[in-house]
Amino acid sequence: MTISASFIDNQLMSLYNYALNKLDLQAPLKKMRVTGKVSPRFSFELSEVCKSRIRAKQSASASKNPNDWILYRRLRNDANFGITWSKKLYFRNKFKNSTETKNLWNSVNMLTKFRIKPKVPINVLETDGKLVYTIPEITDCLAKQFVFKSGIEVDRNLNDNIESYCNSYDYSLSD
Repeated sequence: MTISASFIDNQLMSLYNYALNKLDLQAPLKKMRVTGKVSPRFSFELSEVCKSRIRAKQSASASKNPNDWILYRRLRNDANFGITWSKKLYFRNKFKNSTETKNLWNSVNMLTKFRIKPKVPINVLETDGKLVYTIPEITDCLAKQFVFKSGIEVDRNLNDNIESYCNSYDYSLSD
């Protein structure tokens, strides 16, 4: 009995579809709608300039006309200048209106993005060929790696103090 190539192809395709259907049942693809964040310094006029810049780039790419590319570069420069200028005016007014020290420093942190924490925490650390999962062990490994294995000569009392601190720290308070 000979088996044709088309029969094998059909069988492989049905196996492939079966595997994908089972995979979709166990781990379905999730779709999320992401909305943009409204920026107080991004005005309607600036939005229109950015849209015209995008339309000009699409037109220049399609036509490959040098005059269209010149128009696009002019609109790109106008949009970049407008974005920079509106951001500068927004923060200048924000600093001018900040009378208290706390509000002023919050404005500085917002401008420099200084206080933004990383979105993904460290959950696993590999050190000396083994994986560490708990937060107390991760902090201990990082402290030991920094203090004991760095190339900097450190006072031995400091090493002992850090070691005793790490060993006696109550991690239940940090969670």
